[in-house]
Amino acid sequence: MPHDTPLIATIVAGLGLAFVFGAIANRFRIPPLVGYLVAGVLVGPNTPGFVADTGLANELAEIGVILLMFGVGLHFSLKDLLSVRAIAVPGFLVIEDADKTLAKLRDDGIETVSGNAASSEVFSAANPEGASRLILAIPNAFEAGQIVLRARAANPKINVIARAHSDAEVEHLKGLGADTVIMGEREIARGIVEEVLAAPKAPSAA
Repeated sequence: MPHDTPLIATIVAGLGLAFVFGAIANRFRIPPLVGYLVAGVLVGPNTPGFVADTGLANELAEIGVILLMFGVGLHFSLKDLLSVRAIAVPGFLVIEDADKTLAKLRDDGIETVSGNAASSEVFSAANPEGASRLILAIPNAFEAGQIVLRARAANPKINVIARAHSDAEVEHLKGLGADTVIMGEREIARGIVEEVLAAPKAPSAA
């Protein structure tokens, strides 16, 4: 009885080739990331042979980004960020609905507004008319889009920076008026490539 197993095939091919080429790269004193990139190219649609399910691969990549950002969050220190607030972002206000985070911010002298920024009343309380920049860290693209629209209506000159998880969300938020939309997966990929290009080359054999 035939079985369609694209998920298993994609995972096995991806992890297997990543392991093999990562080990080869490490053997030649090249960052393993180079091997992982080569493995991705080999199972991609632009090379002959086995082609992984690109739809599934993208979904698995999203899961990987989620796990990566979760790991970053485990080591993230709000204290470190707040210690440079006077240099990085003078005169800022935070809209937050988590009680513990609000208490910490207030203890550190940060001006806050309690509630969800997607609420028109809460957002208005932050005085968007007098703001020069709006930074949206809300992961929900729909709620972020509502806030972008409110910000543009209240202050057409405000600079809006938002986050996204996919190209579709980037287009959605930019279409609603966001000036800059940063997609985590793309920035991670750019960082990997920059790290690989900046890595010192292995010395040639005599």
